[in-house]
Amino acid sequence: MSNPLGNKPGDRVGAVLSATDGVVRLLGYGVYEGDHAPEGRDKRVPRIVLDSGDVVWGSDCGWWGPEERIREQVAKYVAREWEVVEGPEKP
Repeated sequence: MSNPLGNKPGDRVGAVLSATDGVVRLLGYGVYEGDHAPEGRDKRVPRIVLDSGDVVWGSDCGWWGPEERIREQVAKYVAREWEVVEGPEKP
């Protein structure tokens, strides 16, 4: 997933896995570290280190962006259920 909102390394961001059927799956909030190539891949993608210490790659998120914007969009989503899900790896 590209960085269409112009986030810079060090910016606070939020990462959402999905929002379907009234369930929001929030990966969490953390820091965008710039674009990096995950181990075993040649393509550089956004790397986000969540406050939990988990690393999330932009290509694995449903969407991600500035923390304030994610909080606003998620608040507008009328969710029947919220799930905070763990990221795939620690740095």
